[in-house]
Amino acid sequence: NRIGQTANRESGGRSVINKLEIQRTFFNPFSQQPVIPGSSIKGAMRTALLDDINHGRTLQQVEDRRTHKLRKENNQELQERLMQGKFATDPMRLINLADANYQTPQLFGSEIHFAVDRKKKEVLKNGELVQSQAEAQNLYQLLECLAPLRYRSFSSNLTVQDLKGIDTKGTPAKDLRWSIQKIAAACNNFYYPRFKTEMTLLQERAYLNPAWQKTVDAILKGSIFQQIKAGNAFLLRIGRHSGAESVTLNGVRQIKILEGKGPDGKLQSSYQSEAKTIWLAAET
Repeated sequence: NRIGQTANRESGGRSVINKLEIQRTFFNPFSQQPVIPGSSIKGAMRTALLDDINHGRTLQQVEDRRTHKLRKENNQELQERLMQGKFATDPMRLINLADANYQTPQLFGSEIHFAVDRKKKEVLKNGELVQSQAEAQNLYQLLECLAPLRYRSFSSNLTVQDLKGIDTKGTPAKDLRWSIQKIAAACNNFYYPRFKTEMTLLQERAYLNPAWQKTVDAILKGSIFQQIKAGNAFLLRIGRHSGAESVTLNGVRQIKILEGKGPDGKLQSSYQSEAKTIWLAAET
């Protein structure tokens, strides 16, 4: 009854049509079961490894080829410097990851949730609590989400090629040929502090599901935490709403913050090291 109907009319007279779209995860078109692309997993690993190499340093100054003036290096230049090469000599070429396929077809692989945007910290203006723009306008997205706490739901293969000390032209730098244990350590060093920080934030803002928190705390205080410390298991942050902090490097991070309209009526923005809001999955 609601599909294609006018949800509301804006002040300019434009009708907003209610499409009720549910945005899907990646999925296998034959089984309809969800898939985690290997490229997504590898991309999350790459962020952690780049952060490990960078050690929190800021962007370097480079000479612009056209103007011959100094400027800050761009994303591609930063990655090529840290990885000591371009596509042919990028050390990530030695790491291969297959798509992670769903392993428990007897259980539904996904759930439908609202993606809602909430402020990380309470902001008061004239004694009133300020909502995020999305919250004030009741904006949300309907997303298909992977179900939580599914033990071994997905399976993939991680292969690290060993060049046996070969150091010819066109091969990745010797000091950037990681073992699986070093990859695990880099991922844990980057994602585990972020996870702990976010858990604390969600607790303080009363956004954390108590049952989920209790379960995760039990997991991370038990044998899995020992496996993480030993480099036999590691955390990754993967997905559309991972947050800007999880896909950018410490020391380099510059997140665009929209600050509403200024006195001239134009949208104002600034760049900061941390986002002001967080996206959450909600049932209502």
